[in-house]
Amino acid sequence: MAIVRVEMSKRSQEDRESIIAGITDVLVAHGSPRENTHVILYEIGYDVWAKGGVPYSVRSKNASHAHGSHTETATDTEATTHPEGTPGS
Repeated sequence: MAIVRVEMSKRSQEDRESIIAGITDVLVAHGSPRENTHVILYEIGYDVWAKGGVPYSVRSKNASHAHGSHTETATDTEATTHPEGTPGS
């Protein structure tokens, strides 16, 4: 049996299902029985995820102001991209 826990920013349901399927496929390819492969996604909001003492929700706002353009904020509930200054960017 395999159990995989993933910590990530919020994603759409379509993205979640794709991530789960992809991780499962990798483990199955390496010998884990599909029916005994568990994937648990932990979605963490940018307001409680920080780097250097600054939450990513604040970092993304600072980055958008510094560049004079609007980027997706960390409080968007269905973020599918990584705003500048957030994990993955």
